[in-house]
Amino acid sequence: MKAEEDHHKHTNTITSITLMEYASVSLPKINTWLATICWPDQDKDDAILTAQLKQLEQSNQITSTKIQQEQHQQAMKRMQIFRIKGILSIVKNENNDDFDIDLDLDQQQHHDNDKKDVQLLLEPRRYIVQAVHDIWDVYPSQNQTLLWNDDTEKRCCKMVIIGRCLDRKALTQGFHSCFIHSS
Repeated sequence: MKAEEDHHKHTNTITSITLMEYASVSLPKINTWLATICWPDQDKDDAILTAQLKQLEQSNQITSTKIQQEQHQQAMKRMQIFRIKGILSIVKNENNDDFDIDLDLDQQQHHDNDKKDVQLLLEPRRYIVQAVHDIWDVYPSQNQTLLWNDDTEKRCCKMVIIGRCLDRKALTQGFHSCFIHSS
């Protein structure tokens, strides 16, 4: 048993971060941000990745095993999301359109004459965020006791992120970019 314990290492690279802000988010923006952090290599072209791999193999005369070891070492150094849980307050419009809500509320009234009649509203239901590795879902609570009560509570969004090598600054900036702030 002692020999097995000697081979087991604990790491401090797995941590959790709690993000919270008293405001509401745009649902399209939160989904875009979650895609960015859960699928970090989604925009890399397969041809580029294949060319990089071939270049590594040719230039260093390394084997597939060494490439796999290198990839594992690189993965251990970059941010990896294991789990996300959260509660969100969502901004919506009265038509339930998915147009991009990317302006502060005070700027929205000066935006696009064709959207003059669109009025921003707050979704009465709390939205739940759940993620495991690269799969996530953001959905409204069906529990009637989880409706926002704007008379007695201040709306906020809270998320807990568990992962390896989490970049607090980048996660905080990305989270904050999803908010619609009223003036």
